[in-house]
Amino acid sequence: MKSYDDMVDMVLSQYFAGKKTLELGFFSGNHTPRFAKHAGELTSIDVAQASYDLAKKNLSAAEGGMPGNLTLMVMDAAKMAFPDASFHAVVSTSFHEMGASQEAILAECDRVLGLDGADKTLIFSEPDIESITNELFKVFDPKENHAARIVLTKARIQKFASVNGYKILELEPSVSHSKFTTEEELLDEMLAWWSDVKVPADETEAAAMKTRIKEILTHKASRDFKKLSVNEVSWNWVLTKPGLK
Repeated sequence: MKSYDDMVDMVLSQYFAGKKTLELGFFSGNHTPRFAKHAGELTSIDVAQASYDLAKKNLSAAEGGMPGNLTLMVMDAAKMAFPDASFHAVVSTSFHEMGASQEAILAECDRVLGLDGADKTLIFSEPDIESITNELFKVFDPKENHAARIVLTKARIQKFASVNGYKILELEPSVSHSKFTTEEELLDEMLAWWSDVKVPADETEAAAMKTRIKEILTHKASRDFKKLSVNEVSWNWVLTKPGLK
């Protein structure tokens, strides 16, 4: 199974290489430099100011600094400020997190795609229904069925494609490797992943949450957790629709 970085470099990049590309939901900016490496111009949006601040900090501190072809913006993907036909391609690794807004976001994507009359392209890379993150999410919100959310996300994308004339290319799964040097670093990062859902009230609660996270990682997901590395399996879909040329 390819790493997600290899999936982008070797497969997905062909759909947005050298093109004006929009990233939906950058969160911490983890995948943004990889997209910027291939895109002609990359505009990355997220609805949360906290995500903008975190991504800007991370990207500025990374080797090479902020990519010169990147524009980072706070914007609601369900109500984009871009004119019609502003981009060639859209990429997203967090569409499953956009919940009830997904249908409006897909409609907006269709509207802002088609620059220069080119084919419209949407690329989705999302956690598999058996991904470790589905179990970990319960630490932050026990009532949330993350796997069910992913199933619903797929159904909404399929419906959108059918209604709007997009073809879906289902590619092989990939895996993202999040590697850490110490167990404490790993557990701290796990708490940060869903800090927008729940922040521990105090050190006692933080310790309890870390214990639960460690139990999940070590006992329920040997495929996804080895040698201080959390490995998230993702599915990859490419939607395409002929342009006006």
